[in-house]
Amino acid sequence: MSGATAPQISSEVSAVFRLFILDQNNDNYFVLQEPKERRFHGMKLDWGFDQFLSHKAFTQASNGFLIDDTCVLGAEVFVSKERSEGKGEHLSMVKDPVMYKNTWRIDKVSKLDAESYDSKTFIAGDHKWKMQLYPKGNGIGVGTHLSFFLALAEPKSLPPGCQIYAEFTLRILDQKHGQYHISSKGILGTISDAPPTHYTVKVQSISLLTKHNLEKYESGDFEAGGYKWKLVFYPNGNKNRNVKEHISLYLVMSGATTPQISLEVYAVFRLFILDQNNDNYFVLQEPKERRFHGMKLDWGFDQFLSHKAFTQASNGFLIDDTCVLGAEVFVSKERSKGKGECLSLVQDPVMYKNTWRIDKVSKLDAESYNSKTFIAGDQKWKMQLYPKGKGNGVGTHLSFFLALAEPKSLPPGCQIYAEFTLRILDRKYAQYHISSKGWFYCRHHAKIPTMNYDETLVLGGL
Repeated sequence: MSGATAPQISSEVSAVFRLFILDQNNDNYFVLQEPKERRFHGMKLDWGFDQFLSHKAFTQASNGFLIDDTCVLGAEVFVSKERSEGKGEHLSMVKDPVMYKNTWRIDKVSKLDAESYDSKTFIAGDHKWKMQLYPKGNGIGVGTHLSFFLALAEPKSLPPGCQIYAEFTLRILDQKHGQYHISSKGILGTISDAPPTHYTVKVQSISLLTKHNLEKYESGDFEAGGYKWKLVFYPNGNKNRNVKEHISLYLVMSGATTPQISLEVYAVFRLFILDQNNDNYFVLQEPKERRFHGMKLDWGFDQFLSHKAFTQASNGFLIDDTCVLGAEVFVSKERSKGKGECLSLVQDPVMYKNTWRIDKVSKLDAESYNSKTFIAGDQKWKMQLYPKGKGNGVGTHLSFFLALAEPKSLPPGCQIYAEFTLRILDRKYAQYHISSKGWFYCRHHAKIPTMNYDETLVLGGL
């Protein structure tokens, strides 16, 4: 971070960044990115990779990184937030930290009836620590999980404002197979005092969503990284993904139309819910960027919170039937891969019928006639009749079409596929002659030999 001086010690800039080196043989880049945002400030102006590439890999000509004594480097920086609190701090890291281990054996687990239990105090890195166990869960894990914490044994012994940063792993032993289960892998869950950078939505009267059988709530659009997004919230879980006893929360790329189906947008995002009791946010973030495109417009968390944790008043997520959700979206790159399309079929289509009665057929002297517009499958349609034929049916056939009534209302490049049947009534024998059955693509027509049953035709479509 350039231009930061000592007076800016209290200014913090959080950013996600990626560093590049060009493979000049293949015209593509080798890229390294840490999975989380980094905090730049007066005491720490630089972040990166000590071992970006081995010297052997860098100098080997076949890799293309160093050609004719020249290399090409690059960077992408996505600032997520900046903050100034009027205060400064100093972070001191241990150069060669020592690994400490401590084991806590707990007997008669089934008889643990207290809310929490502490291990014996142990020393690591000049500080006293303890492990804490909540048999019935704590916070968002109440009733559904075993909660396990590492805590300072004497936090009040620290100077005011002092914080201790420690890298640690908590494990529980699988005694049957002699293996440890690591408790802190996968989705990153954190607590944040800072509100979401890009969007916050307050959802009131949540109980009414269930009362009125509204499965989900979609927020308004917001902009981040040059694109429009929205949040989709399922207060009783996403039934389409068989989610039970949890709330579901997703980030959706909004406003993406058919022409954008081939556009790919890569983004790192974080989803928030406010603890209204303590005025801070519970945050979930996946450890890698996600690819949004026309075939996959949404990413998020099927099990964002257990329903029990969400509704428990002491957690502060749902107060007075109201919750506050939020999002941060950091677009890392975009790419267009040319052309693409999406086919969507209706699982249980509804049968529609329409009848068109035409009188005084012998006096039809115009080239074509249209039926009244009718609606089927959320689209407006019409039937078209060419008494003297059309195309290769001119002069020999009656031509009969099914057509979209308002084709220009479709997005550019959009097509509607429909299975349909066109019929003409044989009024003498009260039977229908089926003229066509198949898939509708923009426009489909049928040729019918010229008929004259008195002066009336009865036509039917769909």
